[in-house]
This record gives sequence, structure tokens and C-alpha cells, in this order.
Amino acid sequence: MWCNAYLNSIYLNTFEINTVYPFWWIIFCVIGGIIYAAFLYWYKNKEWEETNKFALYLLSFLRFSVVSILLFLLLEPFVKNSYFTEIPANVVVLQDNSQSIVLNKDSSFYKNQYPARLESLVNQLSEAEHLQVNFLTFGNNVEKSDSLTFDKPYTNIQKALKEVEELYSGQNLSAVVLATDGIYTRGQNPLYWNNAKNVKLYTLALGDTAQQRDALVESVFANDLVLLNNDFEVRFNLRFKQLKDKTAKVTIEHQGKNEFEKNITIQNDNFSVTESVILNATETGWQQYRVKIQPLDGETTLKNNSKTFFVKVIDARSKILLLAASPNPDVAALKRAIDKNKNLDLKIVYESDFNENLTSYSLIIAHQIPVNTTSPALMNKLKKSGKSIWFIVGSQTNAVKFNAFGMKKIPQTGKYNYVTPAVAENFNLFTVTDEQELLFKRVSPLLSPFGKPQSTPDEVVMLNQKIGQVTTDYPLLSFTSQNDTKYGYLMGEGIWRWRMQNYTYAQNFEAFDQWINNIVEYLSVKQDKSLLQISTKTEWNENENITFQAKLYNPAYELITTSDIDLTIANDKNEVFSYKMLKGKNDYFLDIGALPVGIYSYSAKATVQGKNVTAKGKFIVKQIALESINTQADYELLKKLANKNNGQFFTLSTIDRLTEVLLNDKSITATLEEQKDYQPLIHYKWILFLLIMLASIEWFLRKWNGNV
Repeated sequence: MWCNAYLNSIYLNTFEINTVYPFWWIIFCVIGGIIYAAFLYWYKNKEWEETNKFALYLLSFLRFSVVSILLFLLLEPFVKNSYFTEIPANVVVLQDNSQSIVLNKDSSFYKNQYPARLESLVNQLSEAEHLQVNFLTFGNNVEKSDSLTFDKPYTNIQKALKEVEELYSGQNLSAVVLATDGIYTRGQNPLYWNNAKNVKLYTLALGDTAQQRDALVESVFANDLVLLNNDFEVRFNLRFKQLKDKTAKVTIEHQGKNEFEKNITIQNDNFSVTESVILNATETGWQQYRVKIQPLDGETTLKNNSKTFFVKVIDARSKILLLAASPNPDVAALKRAIDKNKNLDLKIVYESDFNENLTSYSLIIAHQIPVNTTSPALMNKLKKSGKSIWFIVGSQTNAVKFNAFGMKKIPQTGKYNYVTPAVAENFNLFTVTDEQELLFKRVSPLLSPFGKPQSTPDEVVMLNQKIGQVTTDYPLLSFTSQNDTKYGYLMGEGIWRWRMQNYTYAQNFEAFDQWINNIVEYLSVKQDKSLLQISTKTEWNENENITFQAKLYNPAYELITTSDIDLTIANDKNEVFSYKMLKGKNDYFLDIGALPVGIYSYSAKATVQGKNVTAKGKFIVKQIALESINTQADYELLKKLANKNNGQFFTLSTIDRLTEVLLNDKSITATLEEQKDYQPLIHYKWILFLLIMLASIEWFLRKWNGNV
């Protein structure tokens, strides 16, 4: 419905025969044929003396031809065909499929009549033989779709144009028709689109440029994590358009009750106000709140009158002890990364000041501990604590005392190497993102003890040491466990540079900080020995497909997939949905699609050797409301975008003119592209037939002369 097919015309240009070996070697093929024929029919061969000279010459030629052709085939000859293909002009109709298109007074038109008008435009263009028309939609990404849903929560015009340019690279992309309201909620200003291929851009303006009557909750700010019975601040911004002198009632709802309400007098036609409210956390777990403006007469849309936010209420945060030999840039980098995780409470203590009760800590990070001055009593206290420990080994670490700890041995050479990281295959204790893998390929070396550390049988390696260009099997970062206590080992110092380089390459610290927090969270959580383990994110956006992964073990703690896993999900309205997880090779997987905003609980059940095993958890789906913040179409942006890219600006009232311009634009035309095809000569059947024919004629003449 949304595209047309176009048959390319082909024009043959040239036909050549070449060889893999130097072409002048054909001289030897000819010489070889001559010598073979001469020895066979002429050189000291009395049986041919009585033969008719013409027949003898013909026989010689036939044998010469067969032998020369066979020798020529040893040169691996191939045929090169050159021909021109007519490539039609590619015209892409790129339709904005985001929510803002229907958040105006013409929403009914865009849902019901507009798709037919757009289809008519595509069909008219498709009738032109010189055009190849493709229809795509976009929100945050470009998609091939046959229908318009106007449900995408983001609009990224610049990214969509770039993706189209890449998608049709080398396919004679001549023009793009961009149908949008000009409102972008993600990415750069589309005027920054590079347009390296000089593609003509025609803009078709949608939406309404008029200022609409609207009351909206623009943004809400609150701490994601709050301690039980503590007060926390909620700050929210409200905007009112074309509603002067009206009174708006604003509330904050929680569990069906209003925690806050206030009447606000709207002072002008573009009135904004920020409110700050103090609430109290009275219940643990995820808590859902909603800031809401009661509907006012004449509003164009009510979809932006409220915004939902979530607060996680906990009894206490996990405590992490960073025990360091001395101040060090690595310690500062670890602190900045861990402090970003609001679930963690980090305390830094230097060895000289150490006098801690370790009972309350979930994890101890031992930075370059033990050093020369470390007492055996301190190391014994660490070992007997039963707490997970992450050892970071550096130039101050005393190898003898470290090895005496009894968990892992490191070389006692006193020498050091500069090593870079290489991500180990099959690492699965936690996710290594693409951004982290890219960072590990770019970072500067760490100073690491020279030689191979002694491995333990159950050691899981995340990073191997790369010395120069050689990736070794020496662990740089690894994990092990003993008696349900986890240990981590980083064999190098200088990770503070990695954090700075993360910012250099990405203008943020996210890849590094997430890596550190993944390590800390893995080590600080007690090892899960349950037979059924479910993993999923605790926070999802409303446009994301929610996925679950599961592992099932037998009593010997071996992975199995012999039993079904049933998963049920309940929302905050006590509605229950049942699913069956899909089996993989060693695990289970389930994709349940996107869910509405809210708090959800899940329960998984399986049977292992006749006994029921279960796993439970909770997650939230957060609201995305960027599309409803600004619903006023930006036609000026679309005009500038068209003018900048050699196109024109059109509205729905001039859509017929757009069709006419595209059909009559002489620069939008098919092009000829040279194609080359290579085929080994031996694959042609006529070569075989030629050889058989020449050999058969020679055999017939020899028999006729009585020489067979």
C-alpha cells in the first residue's frame, strides 16, 4: 500500500576475458599446443608419412587447439561483464508518528482522514516510472510501518533524517518528504542535520500553530530514594496557556488520597508557577504519586494535566567500607562513582585510622591493602568478618601478606607491567554494556604486578590483561567465592584515568560509574542459592518492552530446562496476567511487551524433582510525557529546514502542489550505475562442448585415415 516496485533496466556494455595469472602466459599455452601437436604428428612419426597433407595439417590444428585450450584453462580465466543498471530516484515519505500530532483540536482529523490523504500522495508518486517511493514512520527511531498510530513518546527529527540517509545510501536517494509538526523532544535541532548527500528535503507541516488552551504539569522533581519516616521534597512546575483569570485546583494523589491540594489563580495567558511540597514516607517499597491539575473548561487536551512519579522508600541503605592504604586518585574516582548510587552509603577509612566494627557493612573495598605496615590482626579481622571483599592490587600492595590471606596468589617479583583490559568471553555475572566495551578498548594502561596471578577453580574472569597487542589469559578483574562469601580482584591501579577518559570520549561518566556500581552491587548482595532465579530491571519506561530472564537449578545446583516456569504479573488494581516462559539452551526468557504506568509485582513458579520452587519481585513502569509538554506546531523550523536543504515548505492545503513539484522536478531522476560481474570461464558449458567437438572431429579423422 505504501510503496511501489520498479524494474531496473539493464544495458550491456562490455565483455572481457581475463586470467588470474599474467595474461601474457597464454604464449606458453600456444607454444605447448604447437609442441604437443608437432611431436604427435610430425616429429619422427612414420605412420603419418602417407597421410594427406591437408588432413595432417587439420589433425595438427585440432590437437593444437585442444591442448592449448586445456593449458589456457589452467591460467584460471574468467569473464568480466560490465553493464549499466538504471537506478530509479528514491523518494522517502517520512511520517512523524509521535503523540504530539494528535494532541490538538484536529486530533480526530489526523486519526481518521489524514492517513487516506497521505496514502493518496504516496500512490500518486508511485505511479511515476522514474520514482521508487518508500514510506517510513519515526518517533525516536525510523520504522517501516503500514499504519499510523501516533503513539510514539519521543520525536527525534535529526536522528530520523540521518537514519534515512544511511538506510538508502548508494540507492539514489533524491528527496525526502518530512511530514511533521516540527516539535522535537529528543536529539539535536534538525537544522544541524549534515545532509552529506545533498538530498532535497520537502516539509509537510502538520499540527496547529495556534496557542491552545492548556493546563499542564511540565515537570516533577523528587528524590528517587527516601528513608522510612523521613520527609522529602516534591517540586513541580505547572504551565497554563490561554486560561487567564481562571482558578486551577492542583493535587498530589497517593494510594487514592490527596496528600496535597491547592487552588492557583492564573494571572496571564502564558502563566507558569513552581510549587514545593514536603511529604512524609510512611511505607516501605515503591510508592506511586501523581501531581494532577483538575480539568478546566476549553482545554484542548487533558493528557498533560497530570504526571506520575515514583519514590522508593527503604529502611536503610547498604553500607560500603572503602579501606585504603593512603589517599589516591583511584579512591576519589571510586567515591564519585559509588556516591551516584543512592542505595549505597560509602565510608572511606585509611588503614592508619582503622578501628571499625565490620558487622554493618555489606562490602569492604580493600584498596592496595595489605601494605608493608598492615598488621596480621587487621587481615585476620577482614577474613573472619565473612563480608565480601574487593581487593584492588597496586604498587603499594605487599604480595607476601596478600598471599598469606589465603584466597588468591599474586607474583612476588616486585616488578610491574602496564596492561590494558580485554573483556573475557562468556562473562555473565552482570551485563557489560556496549559503551563499557568501547571504553575498555580506549582506556590507558593500568600498573599491574608482573606475571600471572594464581587462579582458583571457580574464578570468573571479567577482564583479561592485554600486554601491548597480545591478549593474555592473565586475569585483570576476576571474581570468586568461598563459603558463600564473594571476593573480587582488580590487579592494577590507575582506574581514575579511565573515568576521566570516559568523559573525554562521551562527555559523561556513565559507562565507568555503572561498571563500578555493577561490581559493588554484585559483591555486596549475598549469593542467591535458590533453585529458581528471576532477573529483570526494577524500573522500566512506558514505551519499553519488559523482559524477564530466569535460571533453574537442580539440587546439585546444575542448570536445567526440563521444567516449565509459569510467571504471573499483578498490577496495582489487583489484575493478574499469566505467562509461560520460553526455554533456551540453559535459561528461560520472556518478553511481555510494554505495560501502562504503575507498580507491578511478579511471581514465578516451577517444579524441581517434584517440589515447587518460587521467586518473587516488583518493578515499576515510569511515565514519559515529553510529547504533551509542547503541542504548538513549529512551522518556522520546517520552513528553515526546507530552505536549508534545497526543498520547499508545504501545508496540508497545498499537498497537491507538493505532488506536482516532486513529479516535475528534473533533478529527481533515475541514474545509470555500472555493475561488474565476474564468472570463471570453466563454468561456461560451451567450453566443454567445444573441447568435445574438437576431440571428436580429430578422432573421426584419425579413424577415417586408419590411425585409430
